[in-house]
Amino acid sequence: MTLTLSTYLIYILISLLLTIFVGNILGKTGKVFFEDYLRGNENLAENINRLALLGFYLLNIGYISLTAHSGIAIRNYEHMFEVISYKIGINLLVLAGFYLFDLWIMLRMRNRKKRIEDYISLAE
Repeated sequence: MTLTLSTYLIYILISLLLTIFVGNILGKTGKVFFEDYLRGNENLAENINRLALLGFYLLNIGYISLTAHSGIAIRNYEHMFEVISYKIGINLLVLAGFYLFDLWIMLRMRNRKKRIEDYISLAE
């Protein structure tokens, strides 16, 4: 196995593990949020959460697949480490971006729900 192929495999493995780790956190917190937002409708919250998590995984796995190829031949183990650490760093930034985007959407939904509830309580 060449160093270039080893680099691809290590990058993909580490990136997938990081994606699963972040996805598990999003799945747990997202489920609780959706249950609150949907007023305790656990079945609907679970299904929406699964769909959101599926979208998260598809986006990240697609990104990992597209960025696995570096276009350069790996010369030695030091170069291999540099390429892997660079790619993992970029992947972590992308994961953080997706995570913060999901959090932002959830906060907007929660604020909207709060405004609607406040409006209804004022109207009564």
